[in-house]
Formats: sequence, C-alpha cells, structure tokens
Amino acid sequence: MAAANESSEAQEATWKEQALLLREKRIWRRLEMLHTIVERTNGNIFELKKHLQEHKDDSDEDEFDAEELLVQERSKRQRLMDQIEELEHEVVANVQHQQML
Repeated sequence: MAAANESSEAQEATWKEQALLLREKRIWRRLEMLHTIVERTNGNIFELKKHLQEHKDDSDEDEFDAEELLVQERSKRQRLMDQIEELEHEVVANVQHQQML
C-alpha cells in the first residue's frame, strides 16, 4: 500500500513538473513572438520618422497621417513591451516556484 502511494505521489510530482515545463515553453514562445513584433514595430517607427523628416516642409494631409501612424506605432510598442515584462515576471515566478519544489 505504501509503495503504491509513493508511486502515485511520484507520478503526480512528474505531472506537475511536466505541466510547469509546458507552461514555461509556451511563455518563451510568446516572448519570442512579442520580441519579433516589437522589432517589426521599431522598423515601422523608423520608416515613419524618416518619412516625416523627408516631408517636414510639406503641409498636406500625408504628413498628418504619418504623424498619427507614428503615435499609434509607439503606443503599440509600449503595449508590447508591457506584455513582455509581464511574461518575464511570470517566468521568474515559475523558476522560483520550481526551486521551492
């Protein structure tokens, strides 16, 4: 009876460990994806700044549109960076939890 109980506890511990590893793997994939999106967003911001610099003497709607897009891209980048920070905190919490086991 004791052997069966120990086996059951060991199996449960293994399942918990596998669940934590799977969760961590998902978090890392999401972090990679978010970093890729941030890089692309940074490229968009660079191109919009370049466009505005090249057309700073123009006084048409195109300049206003580019400025509005620039504001939107910067806002998007901030949201992405906030999500990345949240996920990084989650990874740290998971590591600390695993160390306690």
